[in-house]
This record gives sequence, C-alpha cells and structure tokens, in this order.
Amino acid sequence: MTRRAGSPYRRGVRTKAKDGRAGMLPPEAAFVLQLQSGAAIAGDRLVGRVEHVKSGRAARFRSIDELLVFIRGTLASADRKPSLDDP
Repeated sequence: MTRRAGSPYRRGVRTKAKDGRAGMLPPEAAFVLQLQSGAAIAGDRLVGRVEHVKSGRAARFRSIDELLVFIRGTLASADRKPSLDDP
C-alpha cells in the first residue's frame, strides 16, 4: 500500500464508537497481531507474535500479559521519541 500525503493511513482513521463518540485511530498506535495456529483464548493463555506497524518492532508472546507489556512499552517509547514527521 502506497502512503500519500493526505492519506488517512498517514494521519489516522476516524472511527465512531457504539455510543456515538468519535475518535481517532492514529497509525502510531497500530499493531499487527498474529496468533499461533490453533490458538485458543483461554484465561490469560495466548501465543503469537505482535508487530508495531510504524517502527517495525516485533516480539513473540506467550500470554496476554506479555502482549500487553510489549504494547505498553512500545507506545511509551514512541511517546518519548520525537517523530521524523514532526515539523
């Protein structure tokens, strides 16, 4: 997919929640989640791989807790670093 200036993939995607509130899904907070074949979500057991779309940073996880640690750490790290896209 080619990203063009003015593309919603560059700025984020506007969404509307069931309660009618509008919000944004910024690309800085986009992740790809790949679950292990035959994965069953039971309790906190979840096995797979996650990748942060913007940075390409990726990790394997063996539980929901490990997945959330990666996501929180990646988002916190992105908040601390200035983006090259910033003026």
